[in-house]
Amino acid sequence: MNQYIEFNNINKYDKRKHILKEINLKLKKGKIIGLFGENGAGKTSLMKAYLELTTYNGLIKTNNHVMTKKNHKYLQNVGALIETPGSYPFMTGRKNLKVFSEYIGKKRESNIEEVIKDLDMSSFIDKKVKNYSLGMKQKLGIALSLINNPEFIILDEPLNGLDVYSVKSLINIIKKKKDEGVTFLISSHLIIEELKNIIDEIIIMKSGQIILHTDFKKFKNENSENLLINLLNNGGK
Repeated sequence: MNQYIEFNNINKYDKRKHILKEINLKLKKGKIIGLFGENGAGKTSLMKAYLELTTYNGLIKTNNHVMTKKNHKYLQNVGALIETPGSYPFMTGRKNLKVFSEYIGKKRESNIEEVIKDLDMSSFIDKKVKNYSLGMKQKLGIALSLINNPEFIILDEPLNGLDVYSVKSLINIIKKKKDEGVTFLISSHLIIEELKNIIDEIIIMKSGQIILHTDFKKFKNENSENLLINLLNNGGK
C-alpha cells in the first residue's frame, strides 16, 4: 500500500505565464501539512491542480489554462474547500449537505448530523444560505469538504471569517480526523498560532515553486521566523 499522496511533475500555464513549475511532492498519509507562502505564490493553483488531476488524465486545456501530468495515480476520495465555498444560496445549509452527499452517492444522515454538531452549525443550518454571514458560509464549505469521509482533505485558508470559538472547533475536527488516518493539506499566507500547534510538515511556496518541504519540528528548531522571512524574500537561495 502506498503510504504517500504524490504530486508528480505538475506544471500549469496561463497563456505564456508559467504558474506552477514542475511540482513534485510526497505527502505522508495521516499527517497535517501546512502550505505557506505570500499571496500569489501558487498555493491555490496547486490545490486546484491536484483536484483537476483527480478527474482528468493527460493534458488539460480550459480557457487558455494548460496543465500537464504524466502517468501517475491520484486519489479519488478527496474533500476540498477552495476559495469561496460553493453552495446553492436559495437552499438551506442542511439541504446543501444532503444534495452533495446524494451526488457523491454516500447519503448518510448520521454523517450530516455529525458534521453539523462538530462545527456547531445547528443554530443556522436550516436557514437559507443566501442569508449566511461569511463565517457561516465558511463553516458550510468546510462541512461539504468533510461529508463524504475523504481520505485526503484540502483546505484553502479555512480559518478566514471564523471567530475564535469556530477556529477551535475546526482545529478539534482536524485533529480528530487525523487520528482516523485522514491527511490534510492546509494553506495559509501566515503561520498562525493555531496551525503551528497541529501541523506535522511545512511546505513553503514562492513564484510557483516549492522552496522548502520539511518536518515542522525541525523547521521550528532552526529559528523558523527568520528562516521563513529569508526564504520568502530570497526564493530559498
